[in-house]
Amino acid sequence: MANKKRNTQKTINSLMGWPDNKGPFPSSLVECCEKACAKPLNDLSLSELQALIQNQIALPLVVERAVSELSENPLLCARHFEGDMMQTVLKLPHGFWHENRDLWLSVSDLLSSFQAQVAEINDAAVVFQAATAPRRVDV
Repeated sequence: MANKKRNTQKTINSLMGWPDNKGPFPSSLVECCEKACAKPLNDLSLSELQALIQNQIALPLVVERAVSELSENPLLCARHFEGDMMQTVLKLPHGFWHENRDLWLSVSDLLSSFQAQVAEINDAAVVFQAATAPRRVDV
């Protein structure tokens, strides 16, 4: 799927051509995902995005939005810990990435940039650790 500028004010259901499901829902997870699909793509919380990605729902749409969020902060905390959104995206099946090479390239660029930043921090940390701690002067 080519990466196109999407109308993020439309719901996932509208963009995918799916009907809105009003329930009752068989589980709280299904309810969360159904309600997320009925919201405008731009209004989804990080937690909702992560739940949709983990359950492989409307992946091209939600991964594109997640990549946009991750470009601002690769260590985003969606629900549990810093970096959980990136981990969720990175764990998607190979087949998804083969079908969505543009998104794979975007994530690859994000990772390269992040890894370069981490390398710079590690280099600075080595210099810092090599410094002798200042001595306490008792007066």
